[in-house]
Amino acid sequence: MDDLAFRQEQARRYQRQRQQGLGKLIISQLTPKGRVVVVGNKVYCSPRYNTFIDFLAHFIVDVIGLPWFEAEIKKPEADQHALFGLHMQAAARLKAHQFGDGQVREAVLTGALESYYRIAYHLYLVSHNGGLPDALLVRLKQKDQYRGAAHEVYVAATFILAGFTIEFEDESDIDRSHCEYTVTHVKTGWKFSVEAKARGVESKLVKSLLPNALLKQADHTRLIWFAINWPAADADAGKAAIFDTLKELRSKEDMILDGHPAPPAYIIVSNNPFEHALDSSNYSVSALAEGFRIPDMKYDMQFHSVREMRLNRDKHLPIHDLIQSMLLHARIPVTFDGEDEAFTFANDRPRLLIGSDYEIPDEHGEMVRATLESATVDVQKKEAHGFYRTTDGKRVMAICPISDAETRAYIRMPETFFGVLNFNAEAKMRDPLEIFDWMYDSYKNSTKEKLLEFMAPAGTQPHMRALSQQELAILYCEGIANSIHYRQTQINLTNGGDSDERKQ
Repeated sequence: MDDLAFRQEQARRYQRQRQQGLGKLIISQLTPKGRVVVVGNKVYCSPRYNTFIDFLAHFIVDVIGLPWFEAEIKKPEADQHALFGLHMQAAARLKAHQFGDGQVREAVLTGALESYYRIAYHLYLVSHNGGLPDALLVRLKQKDQYRGAAHEVYVAATFILAGFTIEFEDESDIDRSHCEYTVTHVKTGWKFSVEAKARGVESKLVKSLLPNALLKQADHTRLIWFAINWPAADADAGKAAIFDTLKELRSKEDMILDGHPAPPAYIIVSNNPFEHALDSSNYSVSALAEGFRIPDMKYDMQFHSVREMRLNRDKHLPIHDLIQSMLLHARIPVTFDGEDEAFTFANDRPRLLIGSDYEIPDEHGEMVRATLESATVDVQKKEAHGFYRTTDGKRVMAICPISDAETRAYIRMPETFFGVLNFNAEAKMRDPLEIFDWMYDSYKNSTKEKLLEFMAPAGTQPHMRALSQQELAILYCEGIANSIHYRQTQINLTNGGDSDERKQ
């Protein structure tokens, strides 16, 4: 495989993982009879699966069962299940956006659409990665059990996307109390006993649900995931709701249960306020991690060096990976193969790809054949600035306008926009730990001698030469990250920015 082909394959793999998470990837194939999709040990096929969203619309009806939907439609509206209500609202919304051929090109995402397709996606993820327990499916279809069961499916699916395996507890075992499931962080092997709690209309999250969760028998490190189900029209409202909940949780850290101090636990608080904006897109999803009686796992902890941040991150790595995954994999896939829909469904002009040939104007305005070697995007101007090599070896720069859909695709994943993997594209390093990770990925394989050379004159000292290659690489990258962060901090302070502490 030549270098270009290798870089293109890298990009395809990266895109699929960014789109589909760290669980099992979507198994799909286009056949003469339609698209085939494999979920666990079941095979689906239809010529109507133009997008993954189309498949999910069919999949959720199959999993829940058509007879259930037929029974619900016969009930008075006031007696109907919340999931059926979402199904009807989603169907009406999509029908309003159909074209003459019956296909939906694009629809504004409302709370009803998001809620319905997210539960469909979560059911798919759990079914595809080990199987959906019958008992959980039964609870999901019961009107008074739906909120809690849907939250359990959401939590399990989110762990799967983050690279955890799921083992559901046996709910028929009445000899002991137990959490919902055991999850294992594949990267570290660290196991967690997970309890998922959703605030109902009347339930008090901290006052009643926290003690109940902490009293459950746990075979592994405890993790409690609360869904607060609170209205949040924007990001500020979402953060405020999360922070209020965490503040209340902190006030209970001296709680006594059955005569003993409450056990420590990792806490995830999430808010998916779709139900409060069923007919609009005025909602904001939010989540945050906290340590209950875990002093060095507080969302507002302050660190004074990259090393402090790194050591703390590595100590709580599964939780860090979980939160990072929630940011990276927040979007439901639209395509089956990791490709952005802007390129899958827009065929009006060729896509700009590194290594491909195009007709471009040269310095005299004459059209010439040239190979795209590298490119950048100006998002504000919606332009691609390409650097080409002509057939006679000249280097030429040409500017090409990009569409709104292409601009959105670039914002979603700039690293692969031009068909090869480029981590320097639109780098968004928000804090010094991200800078360290980026630097370490570049220098982790440098020889010890080269690292000592980079670190001169300090590298000539005996205590430096005694360090291992890994220790030197870490030390060198920490130094660079600290230096870059310090300069960024000075700029921020000059411009009235935030302090130089990282808030976790």
